[in-house]
Amino acid sequence: MRLVEGVTLSEVLEQIRQKDSLAAAKYPLRTLLTVFQKVCDAVAFAHSRGVVHRDLKPDNIMLGARDAVSLLDLGGCRLMVGSVVGNKGAFTPGYCPPECQTSDTLKPTADSYAVGSTLYHMLTGRSPAEFLGSNAAVGGAQSVAFRNWDWTLLEQRVRRETYSFVRRCLAEKATDRPADGGVLVDEIATLLQRVNSP
Repeated sequence: MRLVEGVTLSEVLEQIRQKDSLAAAKYPLRTLLTVFQKVCDAVAFAHSRGVVHRDLKPDNIMLGARDAVSLLDLGGCRLMVGSVVGNKGAFTPGYCPPECQTSDTLKPTADSYAVGSTLYHMLTGRSPAEFLGSNAAVGGAQSVAFRNWDWTLLEQRVRRETYSFVRRCLAEKATDRPADGGVLVDEIATLLQRVNSP
């Protein structure tokens, strides 16, 4: 097993939230979006091989030397049987989709939800755990109700296309989310082109 060194995305986001000027200078929005694009690339690769991560979150994204981005905690990954994976195991509150609470199986759209939660956290500085409401007292899989996200905060911070992308990723119905990592890659590439255009 390869030793992965660096800092987690979670640590970077907390440093930025604490107004650490070095972290903010090293990880401006464009850099964070490039990190996010690499996460989507990794998710797309996993999905193309029939694997669903099931626990994507900032704690499981390592930022290393030379702009390397690695996904961690692969122990929860499951190989798809047909187009689904089993829904047994631990999930991180706020990053798991609503179907974690209601279904015995998951599709790649579960990772799309976790990617959306991660992007929301990156763009607003607010962790999904802040929006769990009364679910926070219950153990196991906990998803943020769509109405509980602070959509106004997100809308104030990003362009309309990015706002719509995050909302699609966090849709309550799995069929309304990007179908898999390949779709995520295509959509984030389009968003990055718009961010980088004058």
